[in-house]
Amino acid sequence: MRTAKQALRRYNSDMAIQFEAVYEKGVLKPLRPLDLAENERVVVVIKDSRDESDYDAIQKAAFMERIRKEMESYTGPAPTLEEVRKITARDTGSWSDEIIASRGER
Repeated sequence: MRTAKQALRRYNSDMAIQFEAVYEKGVLKPLRPLDLAENERVVVVIKDSRDESDYDAIQKAAFMERIRKEMESYTGPAPTLEEVRKITARDTGSWSDEIIASRGER
């Protein structure tokens, strides 16, 4: 049985940890404790704290990629444009009539 800390760690495993650090004598030193196991391997992205615009764009892109992967885990990959065209080509009805009918009188 997992402990609450193990469960929380697993839940957060795909999430990036952002922290400030100081570079001293060839070693990056975090300014706060990190929830990492001893000898755990991680990927480090170095960003100058004065350049927020590039970092924000990278963070937003990484967030969108995580959301896309999470959604695909529930729904499967999105259909390609060609697949959508094939599916809709078989539909001979009027989509606008269907939408109006489904709304009923308002």
